[in-house]
Amino acid sequence: MHDMDNVNNQYDDYDSVRANAARFFSIGFAPAYLKSPRLYERKPVTDLWNKLTSVCKQQWKWKNVPLPDKKNPVFGGSQPRILQVRGPPGCGKSSATYYWVSSVCRLENTQAVWISCANADGRAWTIKRDASDNTVKATQRAVPLSQSDTDFADIVVFDGVRATTLEQWRGLMNDLARTGIPVVVVSSEGVFFHAGDSQDIISLGHFVPSWIMSEYLEACRDDQFWGSCYYHFNDASQNDNLGVRNGALIEKFETAGHSARFMFRKPERWITAEIKQKALAMGGIDSLEAATRADRSAGAVNTIVTRIQTDKNGLTPDQQAVFPAEEDLTNVATSRQDLDLLDTEWDNEDSSPRLLSALAAAEVLKVIPSSVERLRNVGRALENQAIEGYALELQLKKKLNEAKHPGQYLVLSHGSISLAVSSVLFCEGGDVLEMLKTHHDPDTWIFIAGRQGAFDAIHVVSNTHIRFVQVTAGKRHSFKLDILDGFMTTLGMAGLTWSHLEFMIVRPEDDHRPFSLLTTRGRLQNYRRFDEEQWHRADYRDNVQYATLDWD
Repeated sequence: MHDMDNVNNQYDDYDSVRANAARFFSIGFAPAYLKSPRLYERKPVTDLWNKLTSVCKQQWKWKNVPLPDKKNPVFGGSQPRILQVRGPPGCGKSSATYYWVSSVCRLENTQAVWISCANADGRAWTIKRDASDNTVKATQRAVPLSQSDTDFADIVVFDGVRATTLEQWRGLMNDLARTGIPVVVVSSEGVFFHAGDSQDIISLGHFVPSWIMSEYLEACRDDQFWGSCYYHFNDASQNDNLGVRNGALIEKFETAGHSARFMFRKPERWITAEIKQKALAMGGIDSLEAATRADRSAGAVNTIVTRIQTDKNGLTPDQQAVFPAEEDLTNVATSRQDLDLLDTEWDNEDSSPRLLSALAAAEVLKVIPSSVERLRNVGRALENQAIEGYALELQLKKKLNEAKHPGQYLVLSHGSISLAVSSVLFCEGGDVLEMLKTHHDPDTWIFIAGRQGAFDAIHVVSNTHIRFVQVTAGKRHSFKLDILDGFMTTLGMAGLTWSHLEFMIVRPEDDHRPFSLLTTRGRLQNYRRFDEEQWHRADYRDNVQYATLDWD
């Protein structure tokens, strides 16, 4: 079961789903940790900008009501808002929010205060347009401690808020929101607002998902964007063509996964070391279970766990984002209806899969006890197909070992498939050819460890028939016949040939979700199926056999 195959294979059908010309943005005059020469406006960014605009327009309507009038019964029950922008590390929350803030500050006589809350003491900047050259700049200032320190702010952003620092800033957030100043809190998923002294304030949330492969590919089509990040890819150059860029992205995806920060800003060696360290720091199954119970990414888990939402991810949208206009800053609420929540302010934050890169999943699995039931339960609770798939692999190995006894068979698909087992062997991906040369007796099973890319096990049925088995707990899987064809060619050169070949997908018996194989990569000719039909055909996926495995 291979994480890259089962989680987010959008790149296989990429060219057919490309959107219109991509849009990019840059951040120049900003706090050093936010500056970036080229950023990609994927769909989650556009959605975030629209949400910020919607919430802030409502807040300004309340801010512009004169203080004595705020107590007028006509506004009875109205509640100010705080918008919390949440999401996994490295998804671009802060950069996209800063760009939106700086765009608002291009309006005349508009300014914002940006507070970095990652550290206990914090740092702050005033963001406003410089009249001398009409550019928006960030000037470092004293950290505000009370509402009076931000009297002239039209927006206040608290960036990098952590669970350990939330209470330090919560009072100031509440005071500002009550006056009508738009308050935006940018935080990780592990930060939650609780009721108490702010029951009079509506806490709105907006989720920014991690990147998916189609977003990576679209961003790196742009020469300037690639020029800003190519040096974090092995053996890459600024002049690489699209094919080389795509190959580099797909290769690094195994290590970096869905974290754009890892993909574009960190070298692969650093990511590998970081993941191994954090996986060990998780302390195995208990901390993953704790993260599940709390429904959040916490501690070390937060560093390498990402989340996507396929209905919200995507390429640059056709519509332009809506930014505030001059009149929005001066609009005044005249009734409670003017301050009612808008549909655009709500965010349906559906649960989304928690994903690890292939490397991170492998490292985490090393510290998880090999209990099939616990692995399956944790994999499903975390919605992590890599962990659940590993549990399914263990279950298949267990069933194979039980089937070695006389009169026993590997039983699949509610008993409709029975396969003989004489021996079960294990090897690394690079050793499978040598293993087959010396172990190809009938009904030999060979399990391949690691990520070799096309199958998980081989069943030598006879000297004429061979079966390749792929175990998966995902909703989709790749079909890499080019790897399989190369493998069979190499075996033939070593004098090992089979005339009949079968490719079998094994899935959990209790998983009733629709399953799909992605478009076939490569071809496989000159073989027959077990039913004597020729392998070569228009759609090679027609050759695949499907089976299910129970957990008992």
